[in-house]
Amino acid sequence: MSDTRKPYPLRISLGFLVHDVARLRRTRLDAELRPLGITRAQRWMLIQLSQFGDAGVTQAQLAQAMHVGPVSLGEKLLLLEQLGYVSRVRGDVDRRQKRVRLTDEGYAALQQSTKRTNRFNRAVLKDVSPEDVAVAEHVLKAMRLQLLDMETDE
Repeated sequence: MSDTRKPYPLRISLGFLVHDVARLRRTRLDAELRPLGITRAQRWMLIQLSQFGDAGVTQAQLAQAMHVGPVSLGEKLLLLEQLGYVSRVRGDVDRRQKRVRLTDEGYAALQQSTKRTNRFNRAVLKDVSPEDVAVAEHVLKAMRLQLLDMETDE
């Protein structure tokens, strides 16, 4: 067997762990939120919408704030609207423009999902010290900032 045909050395690197933990967490948290009829991505959308209060936000502004495309955002918004968690209302200033905002049901779903998410996070981190969590958060924030900087450089 030539050197190029040998098995590649297995190494569980930081990059692999970040990816794998994120994948596992997405899957498990989605299962935890399923009884509420939402996914973690939709929960994040509810959190983002809550930042704008009763004034709401345009779909384009929300997509920009979430760093996602308006089309994929629109599909998720439609489902949340069908669940009664968000509403689209005409703007006060520009009547042609619809603004998206959370409904009372949306705020209730956000509170319920927060309880479930907090319980889930406690279970995931039960054997990890608060100091280790702080170090991990510091490292991941630094990586995130670097990746965002790389994105703006392009």
